[in-house]
Amino acid sequence: MNVRVLIADGDQERGQAIAEACARLGLVCRVTSDGAAALETSLGEIPNALICQLKLPLIDGAKLGAILKANPRTQHMSIIYLADHVV
Repeated sequence: MNVRVLIADGDQERGQAIAEACARLGLVCRVTSDGAAALETSLGEIPNALICQLKLPLIDGAKLGAILKANPRTQHMSIIYLADHVV
């Protein structure tokens, strides 16, 4: 079984770097650059996990996570949030 990971990052280079690192581990990755695209992708082909920047264009990462966790089809998806700064 292939493990599918969706990466949502407004920084295309960083998103691609994360995808390449995950691919080296045998994960199947797809990269989106905004929250709306990540939501559409997640509802179409449900990934096993989402790696998501908190500050995303259109729909921010926290809102995206809340939407996905509220949906019975995607509520079991693992979500990892990325921040641009240390809290």
